Amino acid sequence: MRSSVLCSAGYLKKACLLVATMRMLTVTYSRSIHVLVVGVEGSGHHTIGSMTPPGWTNADWSPEIFLNGTGGYVTNVEIMDRAIINRWGYRNVAHIKNSFPMNLPRDLLNHPDLFTFIHCSSIEPRLLFLRRDLVSATFSSARRFIETPNMRYELQIAENEAMIIEASYAQSCSGNTQRCHVVDYAALCSKDNAASLASLVSVFSLPSKHHQKAVEMALESRTCAQSGHDYSTQPNFTELAVTYNPRVVLYPHAAIPTPLKDIGQRPADSDVSKFIDNAFENATLTRHCEKADYFSGQEQYRLGDMFKGQSRHRSQWAESDHRSRFPHSLATEYMNLVPRGSSSAKILANLIEKRRSKISLNATAEALPTPGELVIHVRIGDVIELANRTVKEMLHRPTYFYDDAPPAPWHQYVKPLAYFKDIILQSKHFKRVAIVAASHIKLSSYPKSCQYLTILKSYFDGHGFENVRLRTGRLPDDDVIFMTSASAFLPSGGTFSKMIAKIVSLNGGEIVYHPHMQSRV
Repeated sequence: MRSSVLCSAGYLKKACLLVATMRMLTVTYSRSIHVLVVGVEGSGHHTIGSMTPPGWTNADWSPEIFLNGTGGYVTNVEIMDRAIINRWGYRNVAHIKNSFPMNLPRDLLNHPDLFTFIHCSSIEPRLLFLRRDLVSATFSSARRFIETPNMRYELQIAENEAMIIEASYAQSCSGNTQRCHVVDYAALCSKDNAASLASLVSVFSLPSKHHQKAVEMALESRTCAQSGHDYSTQPNFTELAVTYNPRVVLYPHAAIPTPLKDIGQRPADSDVSKFIDNAFENATLTRHCEKADYFSGQEQYRLGDMFKGQSRHRSQWAESDHRSRFPHSLATEYMNLVPRGSSSAKILANLIEKRRSKISLNATAEALPTPGELVIHVRIGDVIELANRTVKEMLHRPTYFYDDAPPAPWHQYVKPLAYFKDIILQSKHFKRVAIVAASHIKLSSYPKSCQYLTILKSYFDGHGFENVRLRTGRLPDDDVIFMTSASAFLPSGGTFSKMIAKIVSLNGGEIVYHPHMQSRV
């Protein structure tokens, strides 16, 4: 009775209206809405959870929905769709605690697959991307999980996951503003939070006008409590922030190209630039390149795409084509065991090991890497020959293959020479280097690829290694066996290289990562 008098008298009118409207939100919809909050660990998931409006249920950590239980993420749409409905019915749900990676262990595959999630048909899926500089996010997350964290290592994991998020954004959100939304963590709890608040209102919108009004009122009245802290005074923070590539500190940069503040640009490396210029002045160095042939011998053989499972290249036609043209290949063996839409690094590793065991007893220096040899995979062929860039440009700075797509790691296949300089500086314990490259597409010649590889080898030759060898134009499966046998492996861009890195890691090998350039997905 007292509350009725207060409301009718105009006191607390807004609060009364909010309470009344919240009671109406017990109504459910025939097709529930699910918001997946996307961000690296430490980028603000708990803050979003504290601001979730009425009409929504906060979901806790959900490995039974997003992880397959065998060391990877669910890529089967029907399985994920069914798991969501079985768990939540027709409630509107905010998945706020499934970060990249999801809790422990700190495995790169321990995260939701966004492409699978947005194709769930029993629900209306939405994605909310959290933007926060990776250094602060890493300090925030590491303090919760690890007593004495190695911050540089943790930051490398965060960058890996950020690149996966970046690629997922480009793949899933291009031109779809209704499905994908972005919130800037730093701005959300500041006075200048209009854009971030508008994103929250949009992502948590409900079909009913009455219900939507409650959502808007609730978000406007929420007190934003940042779960993180200002980490700029922490030891090594400034050093990490300045040396790390600014392009990856805020992501997804394809969504909101915000200029980075307070973090300096990394200056161009004058020594590397001078080496590149001198190499091109030496006409004899690449004189042999006009007729270079790096074809692998198997046109359009795509083991990396067949392994990925969810790749557009693993269509029913592509599977039939591989079984027909490459019946005894690793790809065909793998597809016979792992259905389309799924992926299993362990199964592929076992298939490779069976083949490796047959050659180990009589292995030559050409068949397997030597002990302590750093194996480097370099992507060549179409991504160099058909690129609208000169080799000199590719060596000088990061370049991207698709001109009509925003710059993003998923199509940065060819690495600049500065990338390899920093690898050399942190890899002094290696005495030998093997550079592996081949083209899966048949071209008349590969002059640009040859220039790139020749200058790259020359650069390694000048840095004190006992031996630097080029392994080029071999059969793909032979290269897979060779590279996955490495005790240390440096990946390049592309699905194939990522697959190799995963198998090397499973075999106990070292993955040599670049300390600050955007090189890993």
